[in-house]
Amino acid sequence: IDKLYKEDEIIRLKVVGCNQGGLLVQGEMINGFVPTSHLLAGHKKKEYLQQIVSLKVIEYDQDRCRVVLSERAAQAESGTRIKLLDTLEEGTCIPGIVTTLTDFGAFVDLGGMEGLIHISELSWGRVDHPSDVVAIGDELEVYVLNIDRKENKVALSLKKMCPNPWETITERYHQGQIVEAV
Repeated sequence: IDKLYKEDEIIRLKVVGCNQGGLLVQGEMINGFVPTSHLLAGHKKKEYLQQIVSLKVIEYDQDRCRVVLSERAAQAESGTRIKLLDTLEEGTCIPGIVTTLTDFGAFVDLGGMEGLIHISELSWGRVDHPSDVVAIGDELEVYVLNIDRKENKVALSLKKMCPNPWETITERYHQGQIVEAV
C-alpha cells in the first residue's frame, strides 16, 4: 500500500459493497473505504455496486490497516489538496460549497478538499440538523477554525461569520425587562 499512498496517484478499484457511511472498495492489493462525503454528488451508493471507480487515497493508517479513499479528490486537479493545505490559515475566511449533510455537520468543498462545519459551529442558536441552516449546493464564506495538516482535516465555522449575540446582549435587553422565551 505504501507505493499506492501518493497524493497525486489515481487508482481504480471495484465497489464491492456499501453501508450507511459509504462504499467498500477492493483491488488486487488494497481494500478500502470511501465515505459518502467523498462521493460525487448526484450518485446513489447502490448505483456504484460492482462498478470500477477512480479514487485517490486520502488517509492511510498502517497500524489500523485502514485505507480511506475519495472520488472527489480524484476529480480535483493534481496536487490541489496539498496546495490548498499549504495556503490555508487558521482565523481566515474562505469560500466553499456545501457538498454533504450529516447528522453531525456539513461538509464544504474548499476547492480541492473538503472541510467540516460541525453542527455546533453552524449557528449561535440551537440547530437540530444541519439542513435547518444550509443545503447541498449552498455557496458560503466559512471561517477556518483549525487545520490538521497531519490528518489533512480542516475544521470550519459558519457562526463565526456572524456577530456573537452574547456580545451585544446589553444593547437588546436591560435589567428588569420582561421578554417572551421558549
